[in-house]
Amino acid sequence: MEKKERILGLDFGIKRIGLAITDETQTIAQPLCVIKREGNKKDIEKIREVLQKYDVKKIVLGVSENEYGEVTEIGKKSMAFGEKLKELNVEVEFIEESFTTSIAHEALSFSGLKTKKHKEYIDKIAATLILQDYLRSLNK
Repeated sequence: MEKKERILGLDFGIKRIGLAITDETQTIAQPLCVIKREGNKKDIEKIREVLQKYDVKKIVLGVSENEYGEVTEIGKKSMAFGEKLKELNVEVEFIEESFTTSIAHEALSFSGLKTKKHKEYIDKIAATLILQDYLRSLNK
């Protein structure tokens, strides 16, 4: 298989940012970690470290929309954060991601994981769903 650059997926939230990453063939998205929000400057610095560690040149960032296709308030904050990430000399692509957190909650419930433990996983699972949707769109 041809080696490609890895892509980082982000699920932006008020308290946490979930991260997921592709393999080197851009075939599989896998959960990476969760960043507890400490303000844009510190959060962006942590993301910069991930970009360098995995040699990432593209970020896919989830943006939520309401049932009318309008960007929500958190979606607007996500987009503003994405614009700041572009200063790291990385391509940032936005993808509609409504319901990924709900789907992640549902998947964790089916897994039998205690609800108290969901917070540890939910954001990186949501980021993985965002990134996997993006990869699927590339292969259409």
